[in-house]
Amino acid sequence: MDMKKIFALALAALAALVSCQKESNSPEPQPQAQPKIVFELTANYSGDAPATKAIKTGWEAGDVIFVFFEGVEAPKHLQMRYDGTAWTTVEMNGDTEGAIGLSNGNEGLMRALYLPFGSDSKISSGGSSEPRFFIDNDNYYAKCSYWLTGTLHYVVTNNKVSGAFNMTIPEGFVQFYVKDPDAATKLAGNDEYTLSCPAVTPCGINAISATGLAIERDYMTGDPAYAGYEMSANAYKGGFLFSGCLVGEEDYQNTYGNRYYLRRTFWEYHGTMKPVETKDLYVNPLNPLVSHDAVLLPSNDSPRWMPVRGSNSAVELSGASGSLGAWKIKNYGDYVPAGSEYLATFNFQTANALGEKIPSRAEWLALINGLTWTPIVVDRGIKGMLGVDKDGKYILLQNGCYWTSTLKDDTTAFCVQVESGDPVDKLAIIFAEPTEALAVRAMAGPTDPILNTFNPEITY
Repeated sequence: MDMKKIFALALAALAALVSCQKESNSPEPQPQAQPKIVFELTANYSGDAPATKAIKTGWEAGDVIFVFFEGVEAPKHLQMRYDGTAWTTVEMNGDTEGAIGLSNGNEGLMRALYLPFGSDSKISSGGSSEPRFFIDNDNYYAKCSYWLTGTLHYVVTNNKVSGAFNMTIPEGFVQFYVKDPDAATKLAGNDEYTLSCPAVTPCGINAISATGLAIERDYMTGDPAYAGYEMSANAYKGGFLFSGCLVGEEDYQNTYGNRYYLRRTFWEYHGTMKPVETKDLYVNPLNPLVSHDAVLLPSNDSPRWMPVRGSNSAVELSGASGSLGAWKIKNYGDYVPAGSEYLATFNFQTANALGEKIPSRAEWLALINGLTWTPIVVDRGIKGMLGVDKDGKYILLQNGCYWTSTLKDDTTAFCVQVESGDPVDKLAIIFAEPTEALAVRAMAGPTDPILNTFNPEITY
């Protein structure tokens, strides 16, 4: 072969080799790493302000605040974790760590949420067609409490988000505390303790909307206007803490003033929850309940709580002129006083053959005239009249009619009519045909236990 051709072919091969080497040595283009966003966020606990009278008054080690950002899709959020001295932040995607996707220039509203008993809660997007940040917790009662929340406007500047949330309890919340050193142990299983107050509705939290970051409340009963359902307990520092939202505050005070009939129930789990112990407490504090009150009630073992479930107990009542006798604390046939809107009723002959001491017309009249009577409402809106004697001991009569043991004549018998606010309060001796079905409130028999219950004041 001609040497010139051989030289030309060699040069061509060398050029091809150099070209391939240049191509193979060229670096592959790499995606630019997203700068990590630094969150410099803190939170003030406004619950320690004297006006709120909150039982929990500041941050504690282990507290977690959940922060939601406008423009960030559920379930992505930020967690602020308190170690006892300072806050640290972790970006979360549901229940695992993961960037929430903010970058420089992003801005909008951010909402912080603190659940006193729900620091281990998980955030999910749920299955709703309208995206939400759902609050999930294996302990349902962690969501059945008050919460603290605050909002700020955020702007991501130089890869940083800064701010200090002012965390407050929403308007309308009140708290009740009942001391019991074994509260945490008692709530560790499936059993439950509840408290009802006719001016308060149980209120928890369900979700945060992805649009506008509004809080979606869970009223437990499904009806935010209906007060008196049971508030569930959470254990806190040697006691039970209950909370709920005041409902119809002005309407309640206009009708009932500062008078509250409280009911505490222990529910035991036997496949389903069964109420096994109920105790009542009537209070007439100097001031009515108002938003952000934290109320210290008598301790769990205090004799101020009147045992009523299944009890045949009676209370000895006194008027200005002396004893009014010992009266049963509940109607015949009822498990608790005013436990149902449907009274157990009997005709006159049956009522007087029950083996109970049915009060005479004169004994009823002495009771009516010897006590101070006021309208009252018990849990779930059941109404009645409550009589208080000179020592603060009390008796509750649910709305309805009650037999005396006294006949008026051959065709009628005396009875007592109890009506609160329909349209006016009424407590009067009337008469009815003996065939009518009326309720029975008996007096104590020789073997019935007598309670020395009295009316304590609520302390704040």
